[in-house]
Amino acid sequence: MVMTSAGLIAVDTPPGWEQTTGPGLAAFMPQNLSTRDPDTLLILTSSPIEAGSAQQVLDAFIASDVAAFRHRFPGAVVHPETPIALPHYSGSAPVYSFQSGDPAHNPFEQVAYIADYRRIWLLTLSARNKSDLEHALPAFHAVVASYRGSIQFDDTK
Repeated sequence: MVMTSAGLIAVDTPPGWEQTTGPGLAAFMPQNLSTRDPDTLLILTSSPIEAGSAQQVLDAFIASDVAAFRHRFPGAVVHPETPIALPHYSGSAPVYSFQSGDPAHNPFEQVAYIADYRRIWLLTLSARNKSDLEHALPAFHAVVASYRGSIQFDDTK
C-alpha cells in the first residue's frame, strides 16, 4: 500500500526496487544505487476524472495524454502496447510507449492507465535509454499487475 496525497493505492513495490522521493505522487528506483538521479524510475501519478462510462473516460484521457505529448515533442513516437492484466482488480490496464526524441526529457517511457472510481492512476516507467527501459519492463509489469484498488481522498473540498 502506497500513501499519496491523492489517496492510498494498493500496489506492490517491485522486487529489487525501493520507494524514493522523486517526481509524481510516489516513485520507485532500483535498489542499492549510489545516485539519487537514477537512469530508470517507476513513477505514480493520477488525475481526477468526472463521472461517466469508465471506458469512455479512460479512452478520452489517453487520447488527450497522447496528443499533449505529441504537441510537446513534435517528433515523438507513441504507440499502444499489449494491455497488462489486473488479476486482483478487474480487466486490464492499457499501456502506451512514448519516445520523446529529446535526450533531456524522458526519452523512453511506458505508461499504464488504470481507471478507478474518480481517478485515473498512471504508472510510468521512465528511462534514459532503450536498454534500461527494456531491462526494467519486468518490474513495471509486476507493479501494474499487482494493482488491487485504491482509497481516494475527497479532492472536491
